[in-house]
Amino acid sequence: ASNPDNNEAMWRPGFDHSRLELLDVGDLGRTSVPSPGGGSSGSATGGSGDGALACYYCGALLWPGEAKPVPKTGGCKRGRACCAEGQVHVPEVQLQPAIERLWRDDTPRAKTLRKYSRQFNNALALASEMYDEVDLDGWAPSIVIEGKLYQQIGPLRPGEQQAEGFAQLYVHDPAAEDDEAVCRARHMPMYMKKGASNAEKTRVLELLGELQGVLKESNSYVKDFVHANEIYSQGEVTDAHFVIEATGKPDADKRTYKGEQAFTEVSVLAVEPRGGKVPKRSIMVRHRGGGLHFIDESHRAYDPLHFVLLFPCGDDGWHDGISLNPKGSRAPAL
Repeated sequence: ASNPDNNEAMWRPGFDHSRLELLDVGDLGRTSVPSPGGGSSGSATGGSGDGALACYYCGALLWPGEAKPVPKTGGCKRGRACCAEGQVHVPEVQLQPAIERLWRDDTPRAKTLRKYSRQFNNALALASEMYDEVDLDGWAPSIVIEGKLYQQIGPLRPGEQQAEGFAQLYVHDPAAEDDEAVCRARHMPMYMKKGASNAEKTRVLELLGELQGVLKESNSYVKDFVHANEIYSQGEVTDAHFVIEATGKPDADKRTYKGEQAFTEVSVLAVEPRGGKVPKRSIMVRHRGGGLHFIDESHRAYDPLHFVLLFPCGDDGWHDGISLNPKGSRAPAL
């Protein structure tokens, strides 16, 4: 199956799927791997303390096949690519109580969120996601993605004859929040399962309204975008650039505009008389025009701008400015 030609052939009509063999690579976090004879190949835990197969250094759950032994730890394991043996410690993402309850509860509303989690996230995202799709000849039951995923972000206000989307939906008149939820819901029916009941469709609309309200209160990027739009709406801004820098939040002096505290994630950079350059890989927060701009995959905002339900408070995602710890360091217990 590792041969690309074989992989493509698997999706063509008439392929004999009985020729395929099921390979059990184990379950994520499971402490034992089934042996060919049906027994267990043994177990070992990491530093999580709950019996799961987890990295000794960072606590990440591991696949059995990637777990490597850590000497002098009594059988503990580490991952091959999670934390570079304790050198990378990613801060825990802040939880938003209302959204966290929906992820975990057993109510109809919570089940609806989990059932359509990708669709909800795409409807609420601040940045769009795109990819190159492989065009297969004939019958194609699955989408095949070629290359990598891309993320793009546009200006805060749409152009003439253009419908609002993504971040633009958050900077509407606050009195139009119900209309905002309806606009988001328009993108969901095409992804919802056929035969969804009217009750489920109603829950979807109600949840969209609730989630967008929670994100407006809790998400630092949403609040910054709303505030930037308010500043732009008061008149043309010619003395500053509003940008999201790639590797860190702005210092206190860069968060102010005209002497007032303005932003949390956005830096206010003065426009220099002779031009001057915006820092490399920064995201420009623009009012109108300019089309869509790509977001660099190593930017701290790459994950939170799209995966808003996983980063509901706007925490930084991975970026190449994270400081390394000494090899062998262990992350604080959660």
